[in-house]
Amino acid sequence: MRSLTIGICLCWFSIGMYGQTEFGSLTGSVYKADHTPLANIPVEAKNLATGKIDKAVSSLKGEYRFGQLPAGTYEISVVIFLYRPFLRNDLAVAAGQSGHLDIQLSENLTATTLGELPALLEVYSKRPPPPKGPVPRMTDGRPDLSGVWMTPPSALLPLLSQQPELQPWAENLVRERLLNGSRDKPSARCLPDNDASEPFIGLLPIKIVQTRNVLVALTGGVIAAHQVFLDGRSHPSDLEPTWMGHSIGRWDGDTLVIDTVGFNNKAWIFIVTPRTEMLHVTTRLRRLDLGRLEIEAKYDDPGAFKKSVTATVVDVLAPDEEIDEVVCENNQYTEHVGAK
Repeated sequence: MRSLTIGICLCWFSIGMYGQTEFGSLTGSVYKADHTPLANIPVEAKNLATGKIDKAVSSLKGEYRFGQLPAGTYEISVVIFLYRPFLRNDLAVAAGQSGHLDIQLSENLTATTLGELPALLEVYSKRPPPPKGPVPRMTDGRPDLSGVWMTPPSALLPLLSQQPELQPWAENLVRERLLNGSRDKPSARCLPDNDASEPFIGLLPIKIVQTRNVLVALTGGVIAAHQVFLDGRSHPSDLEPTWMGHSIGRWDGDTLVIDTVGFNNKAWIFIVTPRTEMLHVTTRLRRLDLGRLEIEAKYDDPGAFKKSVTATVVDVLAPDEEIDEVVCENNQYTEHVGAK
């Protein structure tokens, strides 16, 4: 019995010893060009022989670590919305050794709508402050939300760049879109872009025209108008999926609650994220005073998201602005960028 016990122990010792030498480790730092460390950056290590992907996240100091990687050749990648993709597909991890790879990321806003933010910030800084005064009201006592509203550009970067927790297929599609520079985005073909999911938040001014039975949102985008019905109707049972969906509204005190369903799956949301026909958006509009409109939008899409996402912003009244006509004649875009 004793010899059997010793044999088993030696066997486990041997497996443990050899198992340890079959693995290596990888450490490094993630930082910007000025060497500012970047925290909470996802780093992936893909084993090129097996296809298995290990994931790590950078610390507050920008440091990441893979403690146990099977020996082999790896693709190390960082694919995240705010930065240009980083790919290194020939990194060898040796058994029993610790490798090191630092990752420098550069901002990548030029290929998206957010590339316009620096110019917009400069223009916006010269604007007069929003007017002050009490909330205007309709004849029935309800708040009047009418006016031309603008989302401050400084609020758009954290708002539009957030990414929900995605289903695997949607996560893979976002990665593909980021790697190809969002070449196939709808606006490249004169189709509605991100504002198709929530017309009240975006780079373009929006004009709200409110009556007792309907609220109309006018924009300078591809789709110029969207109706929110306030007459107590329900959503039709035979909705045809559309770009901006079907919206009905009800008043909760001084807050207008807008329920929108019936979206198609063609538009992108949060710049690069796919949506499905299961998308359900609940928007709450509350006029804080004469010059400010609070917008809270909750996005539920179990077909693409693992859980809902809520975005909140305060638009400002821009009485000197007007909605311009926009004519899209960009249907040949893909020929110029070599899209297949």
